Amino acid sequence: MAAEPSLLQKIRHWELEISVDIDRVRRLADQSIDKAKKEADDLIRSYEEEADSSAARFRQTELEQIGSEIERLKREGEAEAQRVREEGEQNLPRAVDIIVRTIAHE
Repeated sequence: MAAEPSLLQKIRHWELEISVDIDRVRRLADQSIDKAKKEADDLIRSYEEEADSSAARFRQTELEQIGSEIERLKREGEAEAQRVREEGEQNLPRAVDIIVRTIAHE
């Protein structure tokens, strides 16, 4: 008949089982932590890429708006220059007349 294990042997056996369980849980926890870190890194990378893309779209939109504003200001400036030129041309005969009279009276 086999001898029944002593209380100390039973405790050592349980300690061994618990130690094995603890190691298994640690490995699972480490795997979970590694997986969470990878997922976090992936999320960060994804959000950074999305932010870069959004920034590029925003920059392009702003550049287009600035370009449109520059063109509008150029057109307005050219129109104003044309208006002043035409006004000056209309006043040219009168100005010439005033200059001629002024010189003639001297």
